[in-house]
Amino acid sequence: MQENFQSITIQQAKEWLDNQSAVAIDVRTPEEYQHSHIPLAILLPVDTLMLSQLPKTKKKIIIYCQHGIRSQMACSKLLQEDHAVILYNVTGGFSDWLKAGFAIQS
Repeated sequence: MQENFQSITIQQAKEWLDNQSAVAIDVRTPEEYQHSHIPLAILLPVDTLMLSQLPKTKKKIIIYCQHGIRSQMACSKLLQEDHAVILYNVTGGFSDWLKAGFAIQS
């Protein structure tokens, strides 16, 4: 089965967030999120994630986790509910965000 989400780099995600054309969804655990996260990211842990929880927006929906694995699972899970939803998975996840030295929120 082919996935209907696009993988993007952390640089692309930052560009979209900086120009306010996207919203970031953090699918890590509440503990990971509380420690630090991408500024203004919305916490929706992958274990309990449902399509109805996503913000109603015309902006791009960026899904991220620590390294990019749980975010792929989250995209697949959401697409099972609605194959027409458009999602963007961040490859490298929050780990790459930190390596790039981008701003974080604690």
